[in-house]
Amino acid sequence: MYSAIYWLTFGLISLPFFLFNLTIFLLTFPFDPKGVLISVPTCFWAWLGITMNPLWHLEVEGRNNIQWGKTYILVSNHQSVYDIFVLFCLFRPFKWLAKKSLFKIPFIGWNMSLNRYIPIQRDSLKNRVAALQDCRKWLRRGVSIIIFPEGTRSETREMRIFHSGAFRLAIEEKIHLVPIAITGTSDILQKHSFLLGPGKIFIKIKVLPPIDASQYDLHQIEELKERAYQEISHEIQDSSKTIPEPTENSNISSASNR
Repeated sequence: MYSAIYWLTFGLISLPFFLFNLTIFLLTFPFDPKGVLISVPTCFWAWLGITMNPLWHLEVEGRNNIQWGKTYILVSNHQSVYDIFVLFCLFRPFKWLAKKSLFKIPFIGWNMSLNRYIPIQRDSLKNRVAALQDCRKWLRRGVSIIIFPEGTRSETREMRIFHSGAFRLAIEEKIHLVPIAITGTSDILQKHSFLLGPGKIFIKIKVLPPIDASQYDLHQIEELKERAYQEISHEIQDSSKTIPEPTENSNISSASNR
């Protein structure tokens, strides 16, 4: 019942948000080729999806490591579909490299198309190559890209191995790579489930200092990948020590975004 009420409520607010975003897209597309303006209501939409639940507490740390006017490749661990909602709470414009099937989801997927995110079909080598080329084009226009280098969500709290695409791209384009660590989202929604975790849930997103990938060459992809992996992994371990476990305590804490 708890899950049904949440999804119904979120679905009801998604319709007017999509229509608003469609209007913004139609009005701004001619003079906003990077899609910066439409990213603002999209971020707010996702932020509302988190904060509308009084049992979820969100903490954002290190947002200033993503500076306005600079271009980055952002890489994050991937525990839950709610990682997407949480990353939008950074309130920074970027393009997603996202699974192609997500674009078919009513309202949410349609909005992804409006934002001109980049679809990828993992079982197609040709499509993967084309998607990375699209990432390259956006980077050269001065638009940041966000990639889950694990490729898919982990079914446990343990991180999967990182694929090399994001790191190769960062080295070739001589761009800064920003590692991001997310904890707590696996308690909201696990893989292959629509049932929300009960009780209070504490979510933390920490943006780590950028890594200058121009200091690496293509022979050092594994070194760069390992550095990002270890930095994210260490932060997840540190955060797990300080973030309380989910609790079914009846006291309700308002969600916050620091």
